Amino acid sequence: MRNSSTDELLAKRIVRIEGPITDEMTNNCMAQMLYLAHRDSTAPITLEIDTPGGSVTDSLGIIRTIDYRLLCPVHISCGETIGGTAVAIVARGARGFRVASPTTTFMFSRVQEDPRRGVDISRFNHVFAKLIAERAGRLEEEIFELIRTELHLTASAALAFGLIDRISGRPEDTRPAGLSAKLETVWGRFRRLR
Repeated sequence: MRNSSTDELLAKRIVRIEGPITDEMTNNCMAQMLYLAHRDSTAPITLEIDTPGGSVTDSLGIIRTIDYRLLCPVHISCGETIGGTAVAIVARGARGFRVASPTTTFMFSRVQEDPRRGVDISRFNHVFAKLIAERAGRLEEEIFELIRTELHLTASAALAFGLIDRISGRPEDTRPAGLSAKLETVWGRFRRLR
């Protein structure tokens, strides 16, 4: 679905993911990314993401497009909410170009799928944990624990954790001192379990 606003964004090589991730939104997003990659396979594409997440299979379609079908780098610009499956989409962006606003909240949650699709989702929490861990420089088990406990992170905690590379409006060399107390508690429990 194209309109003048979409055309203006495409001219700037920007693709938006807003609202719940659905089949229609995913098809539009993938088509726009492939169109931009066809026009220039080396110039970056910026994904502006503000979503609570959504369909597992649709989110994996976006991730597969980023990872396997595009030669150009995908920069990430995070809005206010990055939830569920969208955390993995953010993590798959080009390292050094995953940016969040100071007020962005990252919400880890167990994936859920519409039962009418007939998809067995029991393994997908581990799939998403692996996808995030690969790009955050963490162990898959650490990410799975965050998903299991449905932890929320601030932008500063996401930066310290390795999900993003920068917070907009802050100097690039400014890194937070450490992780939040709640995240440290989860790490402590995880380490004791190992």
